[in-house]
Amino acid sequence: MDNKAIEAAGYDKGLEDGRRQGIQQGIEQGIEQGIQQGVQQGIEQGIQQGIEQGIQQGIEQGVQQGIEQGVQQGIEQGVKQGTQQGITEIAKRMLAKSTDIEFIIECTGLTKEEIESLK
Repeated sequence: MDNKAIEAAGYDKGLEDGRRQGIQQGIEQGIEQGIQQGVQQGIEQGIQQGIEQGIQQGIEQGVQQGIEQGVQQGIEQGVKQGTQQGITEIAKRMLAKSTDIEFIIECTGLTKEEIESLK
């Protein structure tokens, strides 16, 4: 073989080795960048989903608590109004039987003005 043939063979081998190394480095860099981007996107998506789920759960819990409190307050208010109506009815009956106003005050806890307004 002459020098030109040897140089050409060496050049071709160098090109082939360079291509292989370039491809290998490209693959490794691509994998590394892909992993980094995947991790970053995964974190961002996870945070967004967590926020959305947190908001939804907060709304659901808030609605449930609001309903429970509303029902409880409604029951308490109903009992209070029913009790007050019962006392008023008793006072009216006592007035109808000509019961002394001082005795009605003592029994019902109503004021003299409240009892007189029932007449």
